[in-house]
Amino acid sequence: MKAQVIEAIPRDTNGSTLTKLRATGKIPAIVYGKGLDPTPISVSEKAFQEFSALRKSLVELTVAGKKVNTIVQDVQRHPVTKKILHIDFLQVDLNQPTDTKVPLHVVGIEEVERRGGVVQQQTHEVELHALPQSMPEVLTVDVSDLEVGESVSVGTIKIPSGVEFRSDPNEVVASVIAGRRAATSAETEAEVDADAEDGAGTEAGTKD
Repeated sequence: MKAQVIEAIPRDTNGSTLTKLRATGKIPAIVYGKGLDPTPISVSEKAFQEFSALRKSLVELTVAGKKVNTIVQDVQRHPVTKKILHIDFLQVDLNQPTDTKVPLHVVGIEEVERRGGVVQQQTHEVELHALPQSMPEVLTVDVSDLEVGESVSVGTIKIPSGVEFRSDPNEVVASVIAGRRAATSAETEAEVDADAEDGAGTEAGTKD
């Protein structure tokens, strides 16, 4: 994970309202961590968006001329407009491994649906242990080869060298169940088989 550099401005919590701050193109934020008092700051919305910074991205904040290595710990968005409302930055030591929860991105769903299956995702993030610069921003889980009744667990996800799982490796990430069309087809086949058996029984009884 390559660090992104963003300039941060100390924010006076007794000053203008957050609404006014956002109107100027700034995003209210806070940076905190071991040995660091929680510090209210603001960052440029344009700069943050240009860097495509995601949750868990490694960001080098420049605060009043001082560089602070951080991870984007949380991004709060408006429930309707999805506009960024607030950002939490967690200070990290680049030389010390850290435990961080990383989101999972499931792919291959279309392939499963094409075969009549439905993907149910039970786990949306996993906890990893690694150096900040080695920590992936997201992990991809491919379910395209799964059949109905099969599942994929945490321990089967590919992770970069130097990264370890903190989550239970047996935890189910996603499973495949039969879709309505497949279930209806199976029920129809079962009914046909049952009718065939009933017909055979009736025919045998008539002959007797």
